[in-house]
Amino acid sequence: MRFLKSLTFRHRRTKSETFLAQGETYSFSRDPCISPDDPGSSLTTTVAAANSTKTALNLRLLDLDIQNRRLRDANTGWACLKATREDLLIFRRNHAAADNKNLEQLQATFDNVFAIMTRLGLTTLTEESFQDGLKLEMQIIDAIQEAAVIPGNIWTKVIPSPLVYNSPRQYASALRMTLDTRKELRKSKKVARFWKHLAKMDGQHLEAVTPSASNIPSVCESNLTPDRRTALQMLIARRRQYLRAV
Repeated sequence: MRFLKSLTFRHRRTKSETFLAQGETYSFSRDPCISPDDPGSSLTTTVAAANSTKTALNLRLLDLDIQNRRLRDANTGWACLKATREDLLIFRRNHAAADNKNLEQLQATFDNVFAIMTRLGLTTLTEESFQDGLKLEMQIIDAIQEAAVIPGNIWTKVIPSPLVYNSPRQYASALRMTLDTRKELRKSKKVARFWKHLAKMDGQHLEAVTPSASNIPSVCESNLTPDRRTALQMLIARRRQYLRAV
């Protein structure tokens, strides 16, 4: 034990021993590093480049496969759209053909109806009259009423003369004529009163006969002959009968 202790003391270095050269320290990693000049370095680089090229090629192939799938889907979609468009065009052609056929039938029916109305004497109706559906009924009624008063027309057999009524246009025309006549009559009365007043202003015309409206009841029956008296009585009777009818 004493021998071992002395051996340990001999080999112990003190802190003041500075004459010993400190050697360089080296650190080694666990993985050995291959220098560029090593023949195995080029082999490793070639393997890494091959792996990188293979990976890029695989990615490119995967992208190409995705693009092909998208292209197939787009082609399928375009084919569906084309088929749908063709079906729509066929449907519209068939629908247009059916509409044209219906229009031709309606036009033929209209021509037949218009020809029949013309043969029945409804000459006041025109093709423009059928364009306004709201006024067509009144126009047909007016045409029938106007045709019923024409002697020899077929509508005189359908509608007897006592049942024939005037159309609204005829009533309006008669009313307008009546109003114009009354206006002219009032104007004539004013002119007559003016000249009557002017004539009476002069003393020598006091006994002159002035114009006035005629009145049948004021006619002196004592001065009439028997024939004229009979005609007057018949005229009065017809007027009274007319007034009762109105």
